[in-house]
Amino acid sequence: MDSLFAAFPVTPGLFAAALAITLAAAALQGTIGVGFSVVSVPLLVLIDRRLAPVPQLLMAVPLVLLMALRERRAIDAKSVVRASIGRVPGAALGAVLLSVASAETLDFAVALIVILSAGLIGGGVRLRRRPSTEVGAGFLSGVTGVVASMGGPPVALLFVGERPSVVRANLAAIYSVGVFVSVGARVAADAITWTDVTMALWLMPGLFGGLLVSRFFVRRVNAASVARAVLIVCVLAGCALVVRAAGGISPPQSTTSHDRSGG
Repeated sequence: MDSLFAAFPVTPGLFAAALAITLAAAALQGTIGVGFSVVSVPLLVLIDRRLAPVPQLLMAVPLVLLMALRERRAIDAKSVVRASIGRVPGAALGAVLLSVASAETLDFAVALIVILSAGLIGGGVRLRRRPSTEVGAGFLSGVTGVVASMGGPPVALLFVGERPSVVRANLAAIYSVGVFVSVGARVAADAITWTDVTMALWLMPGLFGGLLVSRFFVRRVNAASVARAVLIVCVLAGCALVVRAAGGISPPQSTTSHDRSGG
């Protein structure tokens, strides 16, 4: 516990801002089914490099499990299984890419996939939910979840136009499986540090607060507004990755190095 408090990452004011960002991002995902990492990662990395992106991947574990439990009546088990099957080899590829490609190259590649997909769907092209597209979206989600901690957009695009409860329920169920795959892949690649775990614990109150706030909005959104929101979130995800890859985000350097030993 002493080491936890000793690792307080930033000044109290900036930490309060980080909690507020986490709360807002969790509220967005709790309302439309996607958006936690897309909103929180680019903003938190501006505050301190240690606050993102891996802590968001770790915080996604309780977030998606609680959402899946809340929306369990609208889950399509077959879609969840097929997307999860695709996620496993996608995460394995993501772990390999982490070790052989630069972060900038990976960010550009993920951004291209996400923006192109959102553009096509926004232009009227619809992805039919069938076994091949569900497995394919799961595969891409596995790759992007590991390399960028943004596994949501590829799968979210499958559910554009569905009832809000269906979107939230199935994305949460798919993420519940996928987030464990992504965490496992990062552990295998030695790409999660004790600092990441500590930061996730510090930000967890914002996560639970945002999920609680989302309960006031879930009955006030319709399919059209959720579809627009999903597309906007996906485009923002791609743009954030482009900016990050291009060096437009220059987070302050940490004074404490990441400790991969976990001690």
